[in-house]
Amino acid sequence: MFEAGCDISEITNFLKEKLEFGIGVNKLTIIDPYFFKYDSQLSLTRGVMVETLEGFSSLRTLEVVTSSNYQVGKKEKLEEEILDVVPNLDRINIIHVNSFHDRFWIMNDEKGFVVGTSLSGMGKKHFFVQDNYLSENDIRVLLSLYRGN
Repeated sequence: MFEAGCDISEITNFLKEKLEFGIGVNKLTIIDPYFFKYDSQLSLTRGVMVETLEGFSSLRTLEVVTSSNYQVGKKEKLEEEILDVVPNLDRINIIHVNSFHDRFWIMNDEKGFVVGTSLSGMGKKHFFVQDNYLSENDIRVLLSLYRGN
């Protein structure tokens, strides 16, 4: 549980731990309907993503499942900054799906957890990141919901 006003580095350090930073995670899928849909909070979003992913040397693919409602310039700027700090990232896949409300982070299509707020909300209000990981069945269902299989 994170309280409103907590330090962003506290959040990013926890996320790195959850991602088993640097231990074989080559694909990260983030399901977040508001991932690129930020107004004045873009700097916070960039800060969380850049700080969390910086130096993540095993990461090759970042897949973002998000709504199609965002400003292209903001999306391109965030993509550029992520590519600058993740040394081996080959690509960022953007998948437009408007049917999700909650936020999920999934590693290698196998292990994942719930993140209780969008990146722009981190630190502004109380929120949580799930301590335990989702079940294998939950991961399969989540992946099939946006992949259509």
